[in-house]
Amino acid sequence: LENVWRPLLEQIWLGEGSQGAAWPLHVRTLETLLWSFQPKTDGEERKALARELPGVLKVLKAGMERMKLAPGEQESVLDACFDRQRDAIRRPSPGSTPDNAAAPVPPPPKRAPRPISTETLKSGSLILHTLDITGAGAATTANCSIGSWLELSVAGQRQALRVCQQSSSGRNLLFNPEIPLAMAIHPQLLEQQLRAGEATILGGRSLFDAAATQALRENGS
Repeated sequence: LENVWRPLLEQIWLGEGSQGAAWPLHVRTLETLLWSFQPKTDGEERKALARELPGVLKVLKAGMERMKLAPGEQESVLDACFDRQRDAIRRPSPGSTPDNAAAPVPPPPKRAPRPISTETLKSGSLILHTLDITGAGAATTANCSIGSWLELSVAGQRQALRVCQQSSSGRNLLFNPEIPLAMAIHPQLLEQQLRAGEATILGGRSLFDAAATQALRENGS
């Protein structure tokens, strides 16, 4: 929550202020979430937990999506919250005696992980590698823009590729004419690699661009 919710609250405060609808909603969600971790041996509190929990999880999920948290990280946060809520209804508060066990709080729904598909296509000297999520539809664009140079692993080798196109579903087409090598990658997979440090956004232009510019200048073009 420190790493996810604090940046989200800062973003809401700076973007919309405290008078908009988002600020009180997200503050109350945090307060209710922290309350859900406290021991609950009273039947009324358990009913309140069951009543409040779906809305809290919905706002929590939407907030993580807004902060572009990777799906695996989102599931880790939800799992951690569920573990604490489960402990809260099992653990008696200090000086109290647990009453009859209530029905367990259902875990947050999880989506079955979609398999990752890879393919290699060749046309003459050009090679295209694809890295996609089977059955995945439209998705948000990864945190990079057209024209960005990335360094990432392609078929087990580190390569520098330039983002030359992004489809309406957010998929990225990367290309390096020096190799020549192209790669099409699903935005969620690219975002995961960027967050994990497996892919890096390069700050400068490629050596090819720099050499070509220098050559043109020397030739007076």
